[in-house]
Amino acid sequence: MKSLSNKVMANFVERALNMNLAKGFYTWRDSVKDHNTKSRTIRKAILYMSRRNLAAAFRSWTLTTQQSAENDLSAALAEQEDLRKKTV
Repeated sequence: MKSLSNKVMANFVERALNMNLAKGFYTWRDSVKDHNTKSRTIRKAILYMSRRNLAAAFRSWTLTTQQSAENDLSAALAEQEDLRKKTV
């Protein structure tokens, strides 16, 4: 009888320890999952902000380049107009 009660108690203790171990594992897994989610969200926000700044810089560069090209073309056209007027 004593041996049966020892087996039952040992089984109970082992199951209780395994349950606590499982709880600890799932708690750890959930905390890692939350940490990864937060890290991913922060990374996305940083990428969004940096890409937005890069896009603004690119737009500024294209506008400046376009205005410079238009000014060069206007100057070349005015020069050709002057040459045409002098030859006529």
